Amino acid sequence: MSETFFDIARCPICAGCHRYTLAIERTVVLRMLTVTSLQPHPQQITPRKLRFTRLFTCPAKNEKFQATLVLTDTSDSPIKDVTVVGVAQDE
Repeated sequence: MSETFFDIARCPICAGCHRYTLAIERTVVLRMLTVTSLQPHPQQITPRKLRFTRLFTCPAKNEKFQATLVLTDTSDSPIKDVTVVGVAQDE
């Protein structure tokens, strides 16, 4: 599981800017290694965009709102789940 940050430039509750920490869980893809598999295939390295709708909490007013994230993954490391951990510590 990896962590990343997501910025809400204009909060729908207070119109402020907030930074959230996200936990991104990826699926492990095991492939049999052969001489031909060492060469990257275009479909394996081509990124794709995925949409995830999650609930966030406005830290200024402690109210929840919904936002849609657009994240990129590849077939070598597909995203399994995204969890909003909370407001980033520097917020």
